[in-house]
Amino acid sequence: MFNSDKFQQYVYEDSDDEYPDEIQSWDYKKAMGPESELSAQEKAVFEQLFAPGYMDRDILYGVTKDSGSAVYDDIISFSESEPIQNTLRNLTQQREKFIAEELRKTNIIPQSVAYPIPLTNTAQKAEFDGLLGGIAIDMDKGDVDEGVFGGGGVASDIRTALEKGIISANVVTAGADGKYQLIVTDGDGNPSEIDLTQQQYERFFQGRYEPSPAVRAFNQRILPAMIDTRQPLEEFTLSNGERSFRRNPNAYFTTATDSKYKTSLENAFLSSESGDFPALKYYKASGNIVSDMSPKTENGMYRLQLNIYDPVSDRISKNILWPSMVPKEQIAPLLGQLTDEIIYELLVEPGAQMSSRQYQQLAKAAQSPNTNIDYEKFVGRDLNGDGKIGQ
Repeated sequence: MFNSDKFQQYVYEDSDDEYPDEIQSWDYKKAMGPESELSAQEKAVFEQLFAPGYMDRDILYGVTKDSGSAVYDDIISFSESEPIQNTLRNLTQQREKFIAEELRKTNIIPQSVAYPIPLTNTAQKAEFDGLLGGIAIDMDKGDVDEGVFGGGGVASDIRTALEKGIISANVVTAGADGKYQLIVTDGDGNPSEIDLTQQQYERFFQGRYEPSPAVRAFNQRILPAMIDTRQPLEEFTLSNGERSFRRNPNAYFTTATDSKYKTSLENAFLSSESGDFPALKYYKASGNIVSDMSPKTENGMYRLQLNIYDPVSDRISKNILWPSMVPKEQIAPLLGQLTDEIIYELLVEPGAQMSSRQYQQLAKAAQSPNTNIDYEKFVGRDLNGDGKIGQ
């Protein structure tokens, strides 16, 4: 390890090879100076080996735990010294921080969301008081095995709050910790946080504050791909002269498999082959969802970019932009409702309608096999049997 080329360039080799190699003071300064090729850790070891006055340099000649040399103990004590351990800890912390940041960017972490419960009129207050009373009765059971948090103490707090009157309430959906909460404030301004199990939450609120099926479909299919958007790594120089890498912040988010903004045949994430356009019978489509905002944003707007294969003309129209921005809750319905008639209008002009004869021609053309290179890329399959896709 220590007899590396980087170390050796600052050391004189003896011709007789009988004694340890020698080092001159100017070589020591060169090795430890700003132009040195040694890293900070290597400099630390080099200094231990060749510091002026350090006599026992036979470390370069195979000193091991079993050699009986005191130098081995010096190496061990040096490697376990506080400065070296601090350096290792710092490197470990930086690595863990980097990994955590990358995981945060590329994984869906459930976010807790607080929803205010309307208490603006007598009917709403009466309904909520009844619900809260039911929770208190449930808490009296205190049987966690049956999906119940709480106990007599929590039930008592709820009843005290009911006696003073509830002025506000919020239900908090589960986050990364999987916990649900009900937060109520009584007439004296005292807040109470009531933990609920998933079973209690579902029993009392019956999905009232859960995402709609359309948003759930977006979260399951679109959101993971968009979060995985990555700008390319860029190399840069630190103030100390060392080289490092970084990624610029995302200017957009996309489902594209290569993280590029423009949709191509190669980077399309959505496709007819994957069942993303179930209403299409004869046209085939692929494409991406793109947004200038993070897909975790509640009120973000999205663009749909499409590639369309027309079997009648045997052409693929690439990167067609859907004519309007689409909110999150309408993405899944839009993908599910794209029909051949809608695609025809998109390809021709707004308001264009397909005649019965044109529809029959489309249906007939779609039955004919196609093995051109672009179409292979489009469907992602080897259609001409040459063992390649789109080549």
